[in-house]
Amino acid sequence: MHVKALRTAVNTVREFHCMTPIVWGEEIISSKTTIERWPQHIEELRAALEPVITNINGFDDTSTFDIPPVEWIPFGIGRPKADIMTQLQELILML
Repeated sequence: MHVKALRTAVNTVREFHCMTPIVWGEEIISSKTTIERWPQHIEELRAALEPVITNINGFDDTSTFDIPPVEWIPFGIGRPKADIMTQLQELILML
């Protein structure tokens, strides 16, 4: 459910900034989508946010509204990490 909520939030942010919503590569079905694919879903979310950041940073010549470059937290090995999900959530709120 977390990734589905993040997808919705990312598309809401994209629409707010007059960008087309993303058509996601794979449907996520609770209790059916395997956990092993979570890095691909997170990469997809990150890629969808990068143009938004570029758009905001290109808005004007001042740095008043600039979003600093995002240093994405590495995935590591194993199950989804809370800090990676938190980073996405905080970035979405900032945008």
